[in-house]
Amino acid sequence: MTHRLQRTTFLPGGLSDVFAFFKNPRNLERITPPWLGFRITAATDEAVRDGTRIAYRLSLHGIPLRWESRIAEYAEDSHFADEQMRGPYARWYHRHTFRAVPGGVEMTDDVEYRLPFGPLGRLVHWLVVVAKGFYAREMGDLLRPRMQWGPALLFYAVYVAAVVTFVVLPAIERASLARAIAMGAFFGFAAYAAYDLTSLALIRGFTMRVAAVDLAWGAVVTATASASGYLVGR
Repeated sequence: MTHRLQRTTFLPGGLSDVFAFFKNPRNLERITPPWLGFRITAATDEAVRDGTRIAYRLSLHGIPLRWESRIAEYAEDSHFADEQMRGPYARWYHRHTFRAVPGGVEMTDDVEYRLPFGPLGRLVHWLVVVAKGFYAREMGDLLRPRMQWGPALLFYAVYVAAVVTFVVLPAIERASLARAIAMGAFFGFAAYAAYDLTSLALIRGFTMRVAAVDLAWGAVVTATASASGYLVGR
């Protein structure tokens, strides 16, 4: 599934000056958040043009990534587009459009992207993009600015072990896919209820809407994972 992200930014300055800044690959390092550890490792041109190739590396949540892009479109003082040739996405096409407006320049970023790994990629997209927006709107300042992946990964490691022990293996012993799905849904609902109902009781600002979405998520994802585990392990 291809997703699309659009953002428009107002920038002070003349059109030619703003465009000149963004067509210099080295300026990407200046405008990228420091915590990404973004570094250009190679570029075929000092200023991008049609066909320019750029290689860079970055670190996302401690995971080192290498990326290579090619400039697939270029029109001076108008727009350019970079297309991923090698990197973490199944598809990444980022078009930058510049337009002179009163007092400055309107820059529009239009990204089309697709995650790898099929259904797993769609799940990750829901977690990182869709769910993040929902929880940010509902919980506001209760959320950290950035997820702490250490505790999250530890939880899921323990959770997967518990699902395998208490849901998947008993279902395999009984040769019952239906049991894996039903008990997975119940296990997920009960496990997430421990957090959500406690939060409703103790945390100001934790809403019933968040609890309901979280409970549904726990039941559905655990039932799906349990069914997958059963089919792989039987």
